[in-house]
Amino acid sequence: RRANWEDQRAQGVDVLPSNDFSLYDHVMDHSLLFGAVPARYTGLGLTPLETYFAMGRGLQRPAADGKPAVDVGSMEMVKWFDSNYHIFRPEIGPETQFTVSSEPGACKPVDEFLEAKALGIATRPVLLGPVTFLRQAK
Repeated sequence: RRANWEDQRAQGVDVLPSNDFSLYDHVMDHSLLFGAVPARYTGLGLTPLETYFAMGRGLQRPAADGKPAVDVGSMEMVKWFDSNYHIFRPEIGPETQFTVSSEPGACKPVDEFLEAKALGIATRPVLLGPVTFLRQAK
């Protein structure tokens, strides 16, 4: 990331973005960040990154080393509005409690902003807006 930020700055970019890359899906990033993780992915003893990929790909593993067997499917994929780009549809229900995650590695926008700041690079985090997030949810 440092090299990309420095390259953008050298090219004269006025506002440098952070949190502009996702390992899988930017909408799913938002779900994890704000605690909108479907119940079927919680309580499995997974790290935030393992939970993230279980949400995107599903997770099937046998019981081993004292860990229980896991068999969960992925979240539903839908079109991003009327484009050919697909996202994982957030699942929001009455039991959903929106909170900013304090899990290590789950607060990616803040982590990347602080990483850039420590390098002396001012960035503006890229975030999905709340109305857009809720509009895509089921």
